[in-house]
Amino acid sequence: MAHDEGLDVGSLFHEGEIRVQKKAGVEGDTDLGRRNIHDYMPQQHREFYHQQSLIFIAAQDKQQRPWASVIVGKKGLLKTPTENEMVISGLPFSNEPIQEGLAKNDAVGLLGLDFGSRRRNRMNGRIKSRLITTHSPAIGEIADSLVRRSLTISVDQAFGNCPKYIQSRIILDNKGMTTVKKPLSPLQHSHKFSEEQRQLIEAADTFFIATQHLPDELSTKEKNSSRELYGIDMSHRGGKPGFIKFVDNNTIQWPDFNGNAYFNTLGNLQQDPRAGLLFLDFKTGSMLSVTGHAEVIWDGIDINEYEGAERLVRFKLDEAVYIPNAYPLKWSTVDASPFLAATDSWIELENRRKYNKEIEKKTNQYQSYKVVKVQDETKDIRSFYLEATSKQPLAPLSLPFKAGQFLPIKIKAADGKTHFRSYSLSDSPSQNHYRISVKRLVGDAPGLVSNLLHEQLQVGSLLESMSPKGEFVLSDNQRPVVLLSAGVGITPMISMLQSIIEDNVRTGANRLIYFIYGTQHSQNHAFRDLVDSIAKTTPWLKVAYCYSQQSVENETFTRQNQDKIQYFSGHVNKQVLQQILPIDDYEFYLCGPSEFMTATYQLLTELNITKERINYEFFGHSTILNNTLDENTLQGEATQSDKTRINQDNTKSAKAPVIVKFTRSQKETVWKPELGSLLELAESEGLSPDFGCRNGQCHACITTIKKGKVHQSVGSVSDNAVLICCATPELAHEAELKNQPLLLDL
Repeated sequence: MAHDEGLDVGSLFHEGEIRVQKKAGVEGDTDLGRRNIHDYMPQQHREFYHQQSLIFIAAQDKQQRPWASVIVGKKGLLKTPTENEMVISGLPFSNEPIQEGLAKNDAVGLLGLDFGSRRRNRMNGRIKSRLITTHSPAIGEIADSLVRRSLTISVDQAFGNCPKYIQSRIILDNKGMTTVKKPLSPLQHSHKFSEEQRQLIEAADTFFIATQHLPDELSTKEKNSSRELYGIDMSHRGGKPGFIKFVDNNTIQWPDFNGNAYFNTLGNLQQDPRAGLLFLDFKTGSMLSVTGHAEVIWDGIDINEYEGAERLVRFKLDEAVYIPNAYPLKWSTVDASPFLAATDSWIELENRRKYNKEIEKKTNQYQSYKVVKVQDETKDIRSFYLEATSKQPLAPLSLPFKAGQFLPIKIKAADGKTHFRSYSLSDSPSQNHYRISVKRLVGDAPGLVSNLLHEQLQVGSLLESMSPKGEFVLSDNQRPVVLLSAGVGITPMISMLQSIIEDNVRTGANRLIYFIYGTQHSQNHAFRDLVDSIAKTTPWLKVAYCYSQQSVENETFTRQNQDKIQYFSGHVNKQVLQQILPIDDYEFYLCGPSEFMTATYQLLTELNITKERINYEFFGHSTILNNTLDENTLQGEATQSDKTRINQDNTKSAKAPVIVKFTRSQKETVWKPELGSLLELAESEGLSPDFGCRNGQCHACITTIKKGKVHQSVGSVSDNAVLICCATPELAHEAELKNQPLLLDL
């Protein structure tokens, strides 16, 4: 019988699936689905099912709650008389809740999984008939074997499924095995997880999930009328042992990895949060089937830090059915999926966090890094590649950084005076080096350190630096990103661009990037070749360049890659943004000179971009665009008095005098509110702490807290450290500070 390529696009996915696909950035990518999703079982699927001795099944109970179970037998358990029909020679255990949803016309979801070859095929359909018959006994047959049970299921959809994250294991001994009709132990019903069940879940590397949906066109009344209207899906999830964790006694969560981008399971949860889960203990044969409610979590630090996670799914238990020693099967040891190498377990993540926290305690000290490469990006901008000395292993293992962060350095001038500066890291966090790209400024005052770096640093030179700092980093979501920069402000944007691309490639996501850069002319355009080469091979990247002092109309380079790169004469303005950016919910990142920053920030607010979507970092002497200023009248560069006013938050500072002791210098004094920051207090006592900015940006003044609590109004550092330029004794601990001094390592 001839068939077309697959189902019509309109019938491929329901509204919930389409909404999730859109949020994940893969909406409209239906070609693969059109080829792979059928309204019949292809011949290779039928042959596959004939070889299986178990089938995973999803259905509803009388309360329309989904449950997941498994039917176990021997080879021949599944038959396909036609391409539109499957017969299963067995049923789940008779007292499982799923039995309530196995009547004629009820929807079921099926998953056939060959653990040995990691092949899996799925089928959604409706029960055509359910038979329980008796037959004449043969010699030696026991009473229960006289009863034959079977399900006949008609096909709605059949499709192959992604083999990722399946652990390979095979059944070692099921000789002479017939369909398992009764569990070896009685069922245990509960509404909370027992300790035994918790151990099973926390050790699991595999589980199965049942979800459901209704046709989009149904009314509310129809949706509440009958379970026969539902569609049911059965799917598999795999990870390292420990990839499921308990949030509380009755709530678990797991990471959602990159798959086939159909989003059947998450799309169903978008429409109906009810779900059923099935856990098998492959050592004992025990089975745990649960039903409850699930939600998809799209943003958060766990998603950002859990390797391989694109989202999290959190499940709250309603009811559990536990069957100890349910099946008499013996399985081989597990051969983990090769795709798991790029993923975490929760234990690994927590251990890494603890390790990084220990490392962070040491990274507030300056260390020596060797210059291993010097490269001119323009006539004024030079890149320096830095690697740790042999005793100091570098990122990403020991000193990781996030795209957008900066490197706080110090360097001595000829007069012996030490100067502090911070330079954005301009390379991918995945590299085993740091790269800073420094623009050489003219004049002694603004250009002192940049001139020192350009003149003194060469391959083999040593430069002192702390670990990377800063909070100008990518948000933990999948919104389209607009990277807006000018001048040397391009440096953190290069790091962000490379980081997003690497994440897209690693996870299979399609997070859109709009890279918009302004400079005077093509001759001082930094990193142009790099961005151009990335644009050629990256479908989800659009690039725009604005030259304020060069007409681009007759330039030949503007005719290259016109579908990916656009050129404009003049500054970045409203017309440029409106031409480049289609209407969407963007995350904006801004970096550049103060004039560019204030003008662009005002432009975005005029375009009704909320301040929550605008992330920024200044170059030059400005600090931050703060909401205490009039966002509609921001003009020019903030003055030092503006900065002081912006960074002061007196509501959390102590109101009464506090004794402060500087332990290294053995000096003791009294801080009062009118004395200002702890840096100013130290200077009033004749101390000379390091500083480079006095507003919390450079981290040069970072100091260890030996005892006591402080309020830091800008930035964040480790628990036992403080930026004394923007810190005061803390109001919340004022009472205890009256009785014992605040101890600082100065």
